[in-house]
Parts: sequence; structure tokens; C-alpha cells
Amino acid sequence: MDSSGKEISSAITDLDGRYGFLAEPGFYGISANKTNYIFPSQKLADKKNDEVYDNLYFGEPIEVKKGQAIIKNIPLDPIAFDWNEFAKKDKQLTKFYSQWDAIFRKISNFIYYAGFIAAVIAFFAAPYPYNLIIIGLYVFLLVLRILGVKPRPFGSVSRAEDSMPMQFAIIRIISQDSSKEISHRITDKYGRYFCLVPKGRYYVKIEKKNNDGSYSLVYMSEAINASKNGIIKKRFRVNF
Repeated sequence: MDSSGKEISSAITDLDGRYGFLAEPGFYGISANKTNYIFPSQKLADKKNDEVYDNLYFGEPIEVKKGQAIIKNIPLDPIAFDWNEFAKKDKQLTKFYSQWDAIFRKISNFIYYAGFIAAVIAFFAAPYPYNLIIIGLYVFLLVLRILGVKPRPFGSVSRAEDSMPMQFAIIRIISQDSSKEISHRITDKYGRYFCLVPKGRYYVKIEKKNNDGSYSLVYMSEAINASKNGIIKKRFRVNF
């Protein structure tokens, strides 16, 4: 919702609970609803992270700046047994995050802070320039962790001839295995799009909007591998 409470966009999460919105600069709020759960979470209230996720959201206003996407992690509290979630876990349909992710995160944090302390001790024991450089690198990484610097979550489509964004183009996602369209997105006025897909390999078709309101196919990509994170965010430069 925007600052006046008007709904701007909605999305249904995928099997891994993922969602995302591209939004104009401004202030927004999010409401999440799911059967047998309540929002906002009371169990994690006022916490910035849990064992796996950081940047938790509890309904507070979000400021979106130019070029950003809304990708907050939203915890929900269970109020009844959820047979649907139990069935998905039993069939191993959700594999994005698990207990091993939480363990890996704790080990990574321990190694980071242990290394930082060791670097400080090494500098005071032997104040050589290379020890100071190592401390500087740790401080730089710490700043990145605090600021939450993340890879660009969205892709874009532009014209190859002048790099102008292709506004309101249709992006069709075609499964390499079945050759069927599994999803489509429409670029915004900046030529940006946000696309979550099941892990796999895909082709992308791009159709430009003509002056009369019709659409024409102008691009067909090579196979794109989205097996690692289930996100398509390539920058396409289209000749037509």
C-alpha cells in the first residue's frame, strides 16, 4: 500500500515463500495474509534477524528510492497446524532454506569475528602495513554487512541503438524442458522487471509495445540458467 493506504500491487508467494515488488520512489507499507498465520509477528517483534533471515519486516513504513525493489523478509506467527506446509515439507518441495542454512550462517559469523579479532591481535603484536590492510578489509566487510549491500534484484530491457529503456514491454519466460510459458512480466517506465521462477533453465521472449497498442516479438534469448537462485535479472539490449 502507498502512504494513503491504497493498494498498489499484490503478489502470491511461490513454493519457497518468495515475492518482490518494483515500486516508484516513495513510502509504502506491506500486509501479508496466509491461512493459519497472523501478521505482524509477535514472537520476533523488534528483532532485526532470526537464525536464517535478516531485514525482517513488521508493518512499518518502507522508504523506496529510485532503482530499488521491495524485498523485505516477512515473518508470520502460526496460530493453527498448517497441513499444506506439512505436506510440502514432507514431499521436500521447499528446499530453498533449511536448518543447514542456519548452521552455515552461524559458522560463517563465528569465522568472520574470530578472524577479525585475530587480525587486531596480530596488528598489535606486529604493527606491519599488511596487518593494517587486513584489518581494513574486515572493517570494509563489516560496513557492507551493516548496510545490507545486496546484488541488484531486478533486470532491465533497453534498446541497443540508444540505451533507452523499453517501457511496458512484455517479457515471457519459457521453460527449456517443456517449451511452455510459465510466467510473464511487464517492464515499468524505466524498462525494469522483477522475475522469480522455479529453479531451472529458461528462454526469454521480449515483445515491444507498438504505437497502436499491439505487441511484436523483437527478441529471443539463449537458455538462461536460473538453477542457483530462481531469479531472472539479466539486462537485455534489444535490436529491432
